[in-house]
Amino acid sequence: MHKTKILYVDDEPFNLMLFEAHLEKDFDIITAINGEEGIEKLRLNPDISIVFSDLKMPKMNGIEFVTKAYSQNATIIYYMVTGFDNNDEINDLMENKILKKHFHKPFNMKEIISEINSVLTLKNL
Repeated sequence: MHKTKILYVDDEPFNLMLFEAHLEKDFDIITAINGEEGIEKLRLNPDISIVFSDLKMPKMNGIEFVTKAYSQNATIIYYMVTGFDNNDEINDLMENKILKKHFHKPFNMKEIISEINSVLTLKNL
């Protein structure tokens, strides 16, 4: 059976490991340690359906990463995860339908899994 590919970009290896550990049974999880690597993983895996990105990362933050990734592939569903409060940049991306939703750290994996399943049901992936 074909598993949906999900990319998670975060500069904290522990968060990447946690995300993958919770989701790898049901999904094909690809991780990247920064935005530049995330762009490369998207290029190498054109069948990625969903992207989660941390907000605060060095060099290229989550806003920059999602904006660049969206400009290259607008069919992917993008989410932001952050340990910080919602901000104007996140709100702008959501209003412009670039970002579907944002989640707070520490992760509520039940909430994330529920969102993924609901989006996959809608997209029939």
